[in-house]
Amino acid sequence: MKSFKVFAALFTLLLFLGAYAWFGIIKVEEREKKEVVTLFPDSFPDSVTRLDLTTDLYEVRIEKRDGVWWVTQPQEYLANQEYIEKAFRIMDETTSSHHFTYEEDKFGLEPGKAFYGLQFADGLEKRVKVGTKEGPVETIYLLDKDSNEIFVVHNVWAQFLYYPLSQFYHPGLPIPGAIVKSLSLKNQTAVAWSVEPAQNNMVTFRLKDQSKDIHKANGLWFFKKVREFQLEDLKFGEPDSFKPHWFLEIQTDKGNITFEFDEKMQKIRVPSFKIFAKVNPYSLKSLGYEIEKVFKSDQK
Repeated sequence: MKSFKVFAALFTLLLFLGAYAWFGIIKVEEREKKEVVTLFPDSFPDSVTRLDLTTDLYEVRIEKRDGVWWVTQPQEYLANQEYIEKAFRIMDETTSSHHFTYEEDKFGLEPGKAFYGLQFADGLEKRVKVGTKEGPVETIYLLDKDSNEIFVVHNVWAQFLYYPLSQFYHPGLPIPGAIVKSLSLKNQTAVAWSVEPAQNNMVTFRLKDQSKDIHKANGLWFFKKVREFQLEDLKFGEPDSFKPHWFLEIQTDKGNITFEFDEKMQKIRVPSFKIFAKVNPYSLKSLGYEIEKVFKSDQK
């Protein structure tokens, strides 16, 4: 009888230790693994096709077309690619170590600081609210409106909220596509210079009555330089007074576009986007200087 009691005590102890190991250690580890999660599918952000963002300051929609981000609301314009890709990358790399079911508003989610609406290539949509109250150690609260769960993430996740609307627009010339095929500068009477494709991977540089063919690979620097124009004080609509004098015409793999400059090359208008802005006059003049260097190199 004594040995039976000892055996029963040992069995009970082993059962207790087993239960503790299962529920106290294994289950805890499993729960902790489950708590480190992200809001989005594994394909994020490559599969995102549209972003709607609403804050107290503005409502903006960004859409991807042929691999390029465009702002389509409130005004249609080429988006700031680097800024958007960086923000998505931060959102993708940020995980939540705590998430729980939303029951009552302790986080400023009604009405909330901002609303994100994301649309994916496979038709999936994600709706996320950002709370107004900050959590410990620079964290914020997000409500996944589809699962009704609260996620606690670092506040860098919401960097979209800390910039003005102008940050979403491309800071340079809104050149469509990735490949510039040709460009020319002309006024009302004549062509000042041009660069256009020639046969056998060559490009032709023209300056007044001169022309020179060089290999396309040696001319890529010129096509890249035109993308470095920086626009200032970008405005949508029609300027009160603007007299176009110079016309920079560009052909790309995604269409053609014309940029109009005033006589001093200090102001620019883009009729297709109905925008105008200020620009450093040296930006346009420098292209002409670079073409002159191409011809002067032959004279040495």
